This record gives sequence, structure tokens and C-alpha cells, in this order.
Amino acid sequence: MVNNRIRALVVAGSLAFVLAACGDGNRSPTTPPVVTPPPTPVVTPQSNFGSCFATRFDAAPNTKATDPVPCPDLAPLTLVAKPIAL
Repeated sequence: MVNNRIRALVVAGSLAFVLAACGDGNRSPTTPPVVTPPPTPVVTPQSNFGSCFATRFDAAPNTKATDPVPCPDLAPLTLVAKPIAL
């Protein structure tokens, strides 16, 4: 009878020891900080003709008109040059 009690105490003690080893100590896992990538610039087809042209093309319909001076970065019109691929 005493032998059965000792066995029961040993089994209960080892079971408590095994279960205690499985605990994480109530520590919550740390989540890594969220890293947002920098925004990439949007490349529009009209930007292939230069920044001055793209700025005028993308202007709102009711904005003040710009001066009629040609854009310095816009190449002159020629009929023999190879077209720009869009």
C-alpha cells in the first residue's frame, strides 16, 4: 500500500515537472515592426516625352494655361526620326 502511494506521488511529481517544462512563462511573442516600402514613382507614357510635357499633360482641366513657349526637353518634331515606343 505504501509502495502504491510512493508510485503515485512519483508519477504526479514527474507529470507536474513535465507540464511545467512546457510552459512559456506567460511571455507574449514579440511581433516584428511593420516596415512599409517607400512609394515607387509612377511612370506614365507622357513622361517619355520629357518632364515639361508630362507636367502640362497631367495638369487639371481648369488650371491656368502655361505660356506658349516650347518645352526645352521636348524634341522638335521630325518625320524621319524613329518613333518613341510607348
